[in-house]
Amino acid sequence: MLAVLLGAGVVVVPAAGLFPASVNAANSTEFPTVDGLFAGVGLQPAGSVIELSVAGRGGVATDASAVVLNVTATSPEGAGFVTVYPCDEPRPNASSLNFALGSTVAAAVVAKVGSDGTVCLFTSNTTHLVADVGGWFPAKTDFRPLPPGRLLDSRTGFATVDGLAAGQGTPPGGGVTTLPVAGRGGVGPDASAVVLNVTATGAGGTGFVTVYPCTEGRPNASNVNFHVGATTSTAVIATVDPAGTVCLFSSASTELVADVTGWFAGTAGFSPLQPSRLLDTRFGESTVDGMAAGGGLRQAGSVTELTVVGRGGVAENAEAVVLNLTVAGPSGPGFIVAYPCASGRPNASHLNFTTAGIVAAAVIAKVDPSGKVCLFTSTSTQLIADVNGAFPAISDFEPLAPARLLDTRLVAPATSDFSALPADSGSGRRVVYSKDRMRVWKVEDDGSVSDTYRVSGRMSQPAPGTYKVFSKSLRTCSNASPDICMRFMVRFAHSFRGDNIGFHEIPVRNGRPLQENDQLGQALSGGCVRQATADSVRMWEWAQIGTTVVVVD
Repeated sequence: MLAVLLGAGVVVVPAAGLFPASVNAANSTEFPTVDGLFAGVGLQPAGSVIELSVAGRGGVATDASAVVLNVTATSPEGAGFVTVYPCDEPRPNASSLNFALGSTVAAAVVAKVGSDGTVCLFTSNTTHLVADVGGWFPAKTDFRPLPPGRLLDSRTGFATVDGLAAGQGTPPGGGVTTLPVAGRGGVGPDASAVVLNVTATGAGGTGFVTVYPCTEGRPNASNVNFHVGATTSTAVIATVDPAGTVCLFSSASTELVADVTGWFAGTAGFSPLQPSRLLDTRFGESTVDGMAAGGGLRQAGSVTELTVVGRGGVAENAEAVVLNLTVAGPSGPGFIVAYPCASGRPNASHLNFTTAGIVAAAVIAKVDPSGKVCLFTSTSTQLIADVNGAFPAISDFEPLAPARLLDTRLVAPATSDFSALPADSGSGRRVVYSKDRMRVWKVEDDGSVSDTYRVSGRMSQPAPGTYKVFSKSLRTCSNASPDICMRFMVRFAHSFRGDNIGFHEIPVRNGRPLQENDQLGQALSGGCVRQATADSVRMWEWAQIGTTVVVVD
């Protein structure tokens, strides 16, 4: 296997093969778990709860007080959220992961374990769920796990555990929210760090949130990256300043929500750090020490060996690090796996993406004896990594090579090439639309593909089948919501209610687009098929009345 040195601190290793651009990294047509339990149990209905056994599985001790999980929702049938909590306590007013229709979204969760060795996963909408374990805390530890408790909700009419930091209004772009955490929601007054799940929702633009101690300057780092109108969350282990507060900077206007799931009583078991950038493959960008900066796009199937010890305040004896991983400008759907380089790549994932935008996720990663963490990427992308803390060798935390404890899916995707024309998709000159891949192809008479690109549609409609373009409009507005208008409409089908379905430009409401171009590839539409402006113009010109449209799952 060839290893190429791209810069101090980073080695990129081409992998032996490619894997499906999904949360699963196995070559099998099954979705196994580490021990065969909680595998293939099917879609989880809206409002349901899975009682997941974690103690005694995947290297977790039978007396574990808390576990570090990476929880993924995939193929949801609508927007919703997942809450992870100890099964022997009531479900809290909190969320651990937020998802959109048809998306694949992952989030790190530090979850308190119930007295029977389980954690519960509640889902507000029908979806598949996947959970990988990355470590655990024993019963006697400096970490104090808590059932999730809401400490911040800027939205009007929403509550927190004690009424503080509730309904204060949308933080402006460039604004800083000072959040008291010590002495709230079960957090001790002497807490050195807290585990938060931070959510950005209803954003007015594309941006990011950085969480840091208020008494220190804002670092060159990010924790949550968000898009217009999206709901995005991630776990953060944040240093608490002497006043018992943490600060949340938002680069664009957005509502902010923060739930606490635990805290650290001292610094012996966990070393909280001012966030520092350890990796940025984009040319012209910097890191904390100049190492692992530049180097360019990580290729599909490659492994990046990232040196973490001795950098950004990480001690030489660190056994695990808290990283915020970010992908920027991926070439297609895919996933990232973080693992100790001395171990084989596990059947797990930490960050899942479906768009060409910017997506981030928190990871608690085990460090190998050489002081490195390996990052596998299934799809070519830029990679960024910020460190927020470390667990020293004397820590009670037990890091693990990731192991899959839950996977409700039944079969794997049929292909790993999302740009290839689907098989059995008709013949002759036609448009092919795949709901599973959220992509269209224009096929010429000789069978050649003249154009293909990502779109945003709806998973449940139209039904698979063959249709014909029956009308076109340069501009039209929604009958149900007249303030939502779109251009370059090419109609070819009808919804279950009889409404027209067609290809068109991303709709606008009061001059603002309902989604960003880099969100194409997700099932965000109520029924029609949304396209980027240039793609919608080409479709308008290419698809004449009577053109065949083939819809496949």
